Order: sequence, then C-alpha cells, then structure tokens
Amino acid sequence: RSVCCFVDQSGWAISSIDGRLAVQHFNPQMTSKFNTRCHKGVDNKLAAHPSHCLSAFPLSQRADIFASAGGDGIISFYDKAQRQKVHSIVCDQPVVAGDFSADGTIYGYAYCYDYMQGPEGMNNNSKPGIRLHRVTEQELAPKPKSK
Repeated sequence: RSVCCFVDQSGWAISSIDGRLAVQHFNPQMTSKFNTRCHKGVDNKLAAHPSHCLSAFPLSQRADIFASAGGDGIISFYDKAQRQKVHSIVCDQPVVAGDFSADGTIYGYAYCYDYMQGPEGMNNNSKPGIRLHRVTEQELAPKPKSK
C-alpha cells in the first residue's frame, strides 16, 4: 500500500491494506528488521484498518524515526532502532496522507472518509481537512523498556 525509504539509506518500511507494517534493510546482515500490526483502531479491536501512508523523518540525526497513518484515524511515530512505537496522534477520521516538514518540526496530515465501508458508511457531517502537528523531542524519545 505504501513504501518509504529511510534518510540514512539503510532500508525501508512497507505497509499493507490490513494495517501491517514491516521494516526491512538493504544489508541482509542487519538484524533490526521487524513486523507489527499498527492500525487496530482506537479500541484496539482486531479489525483491519489500512495503513494509508508512511513517511520517514527527514534529518539524518533522527533517521530511525518514521510515521504510519491509517484508516483507524491513528498516526503512530516509530523508532525502528528500538523497534517500538514512541508516540500516537488520534484523529476522528481516517488519515489518508501525511508527511514531515523538511526540518522535521511539523507533521502535516490530511483526513477524510476513505470509503472502506462503501458509500453507506459515509457520515455527511464529517468534513475533510488538513492539520499540522508540531513534533516535539519528547514525542520522538524512546520509551523505557518494560521488564
């Protein structure tokens, strides 16, 4: 569904229509590849929500950071080196596009109905829109490992 290459040129992330995400590396000897189910909805049900877009953090000093936005209305920031989600943003509609600004301080995203439930699932009261989110250093910091 979506692919993004990392700014350090070490590899890429790929997403699917069932909300799965995989991180791969160009060098097969690198062992930090992983797969995860990232778009399960705000209620964490197992219903599949598509991952509509992936975007890598644009600066080499934070090359391990990337974002996934999906049909469940959740934008998740991941640290690929730590293999963990570091922050989430919840939107009340599917997020269909998103990317970091050139300096990495803003994450812009678009939201609207994505027709996953067909025309009968559309809510005419929900309007499409674009939002800008200021990215903070705390949102990108790795979380402590649980024991």
